[in-house]
Amino acid sequence: MHAEPAVHWDRLVFSAKEAVYKTWFPLAKRWLNFEDAEVTVDTAQNAFHARLLVPGPLVDGRRLTALDGYWLVRDGLVLTAITLPRTRRPSSSRHNPSIPKAAQ
Repeated sequence: MHAEPAVHWDRLVFSAKEAVYKTWFPLAKRWLNFEDAEVTVDTAQNAFHARLLVPGPLVDGRRLTALDGYWLVRDGLVLTAITLPRTRRPSSSRHNPSIPKAAQ
């Protein structure tokens, strides 16, 4: 992991955990402490995996147990990002006759 001298690994892990929290909070509506997730970094893929050490919220009917993201270090910046698959909309909200289809 130390083969890339431009990468400050402590900052990368901190940024990855911040990305985990910023993904977690809108879903769970509760705090997540730094010790509540274990982050591993994949240097070959510029990716990271966060295993949640506390029960996660339900997302599309399944318990969230982990989050995956990507990282980039360039021009003195550490960038981390996590994406989640788009959640299904409830079947009752697929078509609301009071809202024009173009607006839905």
